[in-house]
Amino acid sequence: MDRSPLERFLAVLPAARWSPWTRWLAISALSLSALAAAGIAADLSHRAAAADAWIIALSIGAAVAAFLAAADDAVVPARVAWRLIGLGLVCQSLGAVAWGVMPFATDPGLFASWTTACQVVAALLLIAGLLAFRSRLRRPAARAASVLDLTVMVVMGALITWYFLHRAAPVSAVTEVLTSAPVRLLLPGLRLMVLASTGALCQRMGDRGDRTGVAVFGAGVAAQLASITVSSWDIAGAAAVPGVLNGLGALLVLLGILTVLNTPRTTKARSTLPTDGVFRASFVPFGSVILAALLLLDLALTHGRDEIALFVTVMFVLILVVITRQAIAVRERARRNAAQAHAESETRFRSLVQHSTDLITILDRADTIRYASPAIARVFGYDAAELEGTSLRDLVHADDVVPMLGFLTDAARPASGTATSHWRMRDASGQWRKVENVAVNLLADPTVGGVVLTTRDVSHRKALEEQLVHRAFHDELTGLANRALFTNRVEQALLRASREAHRTAVLFLDLDDFKEINDSLGHAAGDALLTQGADRLRACLRAGDTAARLGGDEFAVLIEGCQDDGEEAMYVADRISNAFARSFTLEDREAFATASVGLAITSGQETGDELLRNADLAMYLAKKRGKARVERFAPHMHEEVVERLDLLADLRYAIERDELELEYQPIVDLETRKVSGLETLVRWDHPRRGRIAPADFIPIAEQSGLIVPIGRWVMLHACAHARHWSRSLPELLPVTVTVNLSARQLGDVNLVDDVANALRVAGLRKDQLVLELTESTLLANSEETVGILTELKALGVRLAIDDFGTGYSSLSYLHRFPVDVLKIDKSFVDGVANGPGAGALASAVIALGNSLGLKTVAEGIESDAQYDALLALGCKFGQGFLFSHPLPPGEVMPFLMVHGQLAMANMDTRQLTPASSDPIAP
Repeated sequence: MDRSPLERFLAVLPAARWSPWTRWLAISALSLSALAAAGIAADLSHRAAAADAWIIALSIGAAVAAFLAAADDAVVPARVAWRLIGLGLVCQSLGAVAWGVMPFATDPGLFASWTTACQVVAALLLIAGLLAFRSRLRRPAARAASVLDLTVMVVMGALITWYFLHRAAPVSAVTEVLTSAPVRLLLPGLRLMVLASTGALCQRMGDRGDRTGVAVFGAGVAAQLASITVSSWDIAGAAAVPGVLNGLGALLVLLGILTVLNTPRTTKARSTLPTDGVFRASFVPFGSVILAALLLLDLALTHGRDEIALFVTVMFVLILVVITRQAIAVRERARRNAAQAHAESETRFRSLVQHSTDLITILDRADTIRYASPAIARVFGYDAAELEGTSLRDLVHADDVVPMLGFLTDAARPASGTATSHWRMRDASGQWRKVENVAVNLLADPTVGGVVLTTRDVSHRKALEEQLVHRAFHDELTGLANRALFTNRVEQALLRASREAHRTAVLFLDLDDFKEINDSLGHAAGDALLTQGADRLRACLRAGDTAARLGGDEFAVLIEGCQDDGEEAMYVADRISNAFARSFTLEDREAFATASVGLAITSGQETGDELLRNADLAMYLAKKRGKARVERFAPHMHEEVVERLDLLADLRYAIERDELELEYQPIVDLETRKVSGLETLVRWDHPRRGRIAPADFIPIAEQSGLIVPIGRWVMLHACAHARHWSRSLPELLPVTVTVNLSARQLGDVNLVDDVANALRVAGLRKDQLVLELTESTLLANSEETVGILTELKALGVRLAIDDFGTGYSSLSYLHRFPVDVLKIDKSFVDGVANGPGAGALASAVIALGNSLGLKTVAEGIESDAQYDALLALGCKFGQGFLFSHPLPPGEVMPFLMVHGQLAMANMDTRQLTPASSDPIAP
């Protein structure tokens, strides 16, 4: 809550340093106040006025003693000011005494002149003392402005005095001059200057933290202004009130100043008056000029040229003083604005430096720290003051000192710009931080005089960058190198091998049956298998070998420093194969995933990609030869692959180019040796290679997926041929046509539609089509296979199992498949002529088929002994070279004429005319 000025004044009094002269001043002020009240009550008669004058003189005398004592206590530069003020008060007290004696003197004019002279001298001494005080409290420019302001006021006072003296009647005696109206009018002007100087001084005192003293001073100023106003009326015989008011005001002014001087400075100084207000900025200079111009105008209208010339000269001096004063004011205002802007900029810079997370240090040419920002305490834990004067190299890692010194040396060169460098810096806990440093050469700047080093802690950023780089070149699951890093290391190893005359080997391995484990146990188990496999792979390698995961379940190993025979590489490959032969523990269960390994050793001409390709080819051969084995690359493997790729490229256009042909192998009734059906076989007549065996291109078509369109083409043409033969030979019993289905065809979603479409287009009876599947195809995915076979069976076609008996679970699944025909594999047929023991398997299959009501067909019958044995075992049907080789479509019709089963007996087959061999040809 704000307190009143009186409460604040009373609160300050106990805290003031009350000295003897301060007590005298207080007693004088109280005595004057009481006497002034009594004098006013007594109607201010001449006696009362005389008594008032003596009391005023005594009070001011006490004030003089107080100021003289203050001069003795003050510092040396302030003693002159205090003594001038004391002398001014002595003159003022003498004038007051003369004014009080004047009513009782025989010559009142003499005392009146004495009073006026004392008052003028007192005003001048007070102004000088106050200016001396003010000169200690302000800047030179401000002191000059104050002196010029007072000069303007003195000049104006002189002009006004001269003006009134010139207009008044001339006087001859000094006494008359001193008591004349113009001189008496000069006293208010001087008093105004005393008040202005005192106000400026009290403003500076108020800036030092005291407002109560300023309030007391303001009351004294008001009293003296009232005295000036009343004294102006004294010309017309006003009462002696001005003396009392003037004395009271002087004491209040002095008491306010002393209160300011004796108040402890416990608060921040704050200005209570404007530094350069409207009065000083506008009224003093411009008002003075305007007033002088008005007086000049009056003189021009009423007086002669000599008076006007003198007045113009003085006015010219006044204008020069005003112009000088305003120039100083403008310059000082610009200085203050610049200082304020500099202070604000410095404050902002200091705030940024103090709160920045970057460390800013200033180094000399010898890497000595001259300044460290507060950020060093937050980031590195050091005290900034303790580091000043120490060497930066004491904080830098020993391995980074030389690069750091070179960096600072380059940064200290005169023509150097902004440079950046990285090194490791120790914090207060002893840990090493990775920092990024930017240096700016400010040695030539006198305000800095050093190399400014901005340091930023980039430990987390560097760690993240290293992590990203590691992820870019390493497999995230296993931690092994990835394909990009492995390929780069292979290229580097080949370069070293060419210089050091040794060989480099690459192992390419693939996990066997990984897909089954991943599908059955889940991806988590698959990831665990890959992780454990990577650990086993590391354990099998030498110190300089590199292991990588290329993707999926494929791994690779780089082995350097091999001998010509590659014995070291083969030893590592065998170790890896044996390590993967052991069981893995996946989700508390035992699982096996062997590895097929391909080995390729450089001959001195291969590139990195070629070496990886050769190892991959060897691995493929290992899988093809039974898995869980190691195969070494040989040049013929690449030739086979190239040939395979060429065949695949040509096979894609075989149908469009009409390069595929069909052949049919008769299936005969063993009892009658008559044809009951035909098995469709596809052949490829290559335009350059000639006839290509099915065993060479069917696996390629199966793996590439081309078997699906090829199978669709075969089925359509086989059905058309069968329908054509049935129409052309109506006398014969309808023969069945057998078409083989591969595993890829069985997985095709359009298989059932393709079969139905072939039957519909050809117009073939459904029971004339037999679809033949291998036993391994049926067992690959039994649940889905049963559904597909059921749909095919619903069309009315018949189903046959080829190579029956070669699977380990045929008998357990046989009752689930809706099959009609069992075909006995040629491996069982080969031994039936060698005795009962050799034909036991064939006999079992025949017996099983007969018991289940299935038709059995023996494949590969090549001799009469095999024929007789199978017939004796009860086999109903058979096929093989004994009966006929595969026939092209054009030879099937004559063969059926001779070996077909006639629908009517005793038919003359010579009357039958062969038709076209391609029923769907245009």
